[in-house]
Amino acid sequence: MTKRSARLALYVCSVLLTLLTLAGSSLKAQRPCCQGDEWLKLSHQVREWYVIGYISGYWDGHRDGCEHGLQGRLGADDPDDAEHRCTKQQLDFSKGTDFLVKSVTDFYTKYPDARDIYIYEILDLLGKNLSLEEIHKHPFMRHQSPNPSD
Repeated sequence: MTKRSARLALYVCSVLLTLLTLAGSSLKAQRPCCQGDEWLKLSHQVREWYVIGYISGYWDGHRDGCEHGLQGRLGADDPDDAEHRCTKQQLDFSKGTDFLVKSVTDFYTKYPDARDIYIYEILDLLGKNLSLEEIHKHPFMRHQSPNPSD
């Protein structure tokens, strides 16, 4: 098995496991509320698998989409320039999975009123190096942000 196919298999397994876990007992609803409640029920290992799968999928999708979008726009179609441009725009997950798992867990624990915020939204903002407090105050489309005095 190649490294890429092993990563893809891990990603698919983690996504399926997460979807089954988050679906809970009710498969009728569009989205179970709340992902934060479901996250806190998961074991540390499953949380870690989720984050690893998410990062792998993000990196592959970002790289492929960005490079595809830049094809033909660089004049000479320099693959090194495309890779550099795409890498520069990429979210920063260099703090590692332990940090990310702990941060998502801490966020949902510290802010129970924000457990309706999607896990991937928190991971994306952590990848932009926002603090938990900044994420809590972020204006999510379907979530009422806390008062600025909070």
